[in-house]
Amino acid sequence: MVIWNGAAIVNAVTGGRNGGTTSDEVVVVVPEVHTLSDAEQAALLSFYDSPEKIRCRRLIATSSVCLFDRVKQGTFNARLFYRLNGIHLVSRLCGDGANDANSCCGEQLEGRPN
Repeated sequence: MVIWNGAAIVNAVTGGRNGGTTSDEVVVVVPEVHTLSDAEQAALLSFYDSPEKIRCRRLIATSSVCLFDRVKQGTFNARLFYRLNGIHLVSRLCGDGANDANSCCGEQLEGRPN
């Protein structure tokens, strides 16, 4: 397993040795993917089409904020969101959970039982 930040993603896509995987590194973890810059998001998206991806068996991206909302606001790459969105786990509440009406990704959860 290897943990990548934005710089490691860009390095892997541009052919740098520090960011790339090796044959024994089969899981890439990108924590807090919402913090990536536009350039880093584009690099992660292009990683999917690179030869380096073939050696990566799994890519796990995490976020503590609702990426669907960021896509709607235009602050997160929509193509990357839908590429990463293999398993989308949404907690019932976002933030501090003080208000039951503040559900995460509200439009996606409308009509679903609590």
